[in-house]
Amino acid sequence: MNEGPPQAQDNNEDLVKKAYQMYAEVLVNTYAKEEKILRAYELFLNGEVFPFTGIKLATYNRIKTDQEEEIELMGQTVCTPIDELLERYENEGLKVVLGKNPESGNVFVLPRDSDDIVNDSFLLSTLSLDGDIDQRLFDLINETITLK
Repeated sequence: MNEGPPQAQDNNEDLVKKAYQMYAEVLVNTYAKEEKILRAYELFLNGEVFPFTGIKLATYNRIKTDQEEEIELMGQTVCTPIDELLERYENEGLKVVLGKNPESGNVFVLPRDSDDIVNDSFLLSTLSLDGDIDQRLFDLINETITLK
């Protein structure tokens, strides 16, 4: 039995289904992003300070190499030296902050006594999940990684 070429109506139905699927994915991602921003904002407003469990080794190595190259080229690093910064995080703990445009979903951490996002911050996704970490912070980091 020869069915012949697909009918325009069949193609349109497939396109409509695909469009609905894409729209649903956008809605789910938008909702997840808004949830993440709300969780981060709550931690920020409450002034929560968390113990620092470290950053991923790959992040440390990348930053350390970049800073060493900066020192070679310019005689100094522009940002706070990574080892000094990590010591501050360990001594002060960390706080969650939103970027300049919170709706973007960029969430950072800073040492407790810093407000310098440019020089002292890490993105949530660079934090280590090892060690004793507050469940709310753990969940926020996981949401950040999942949304990438």
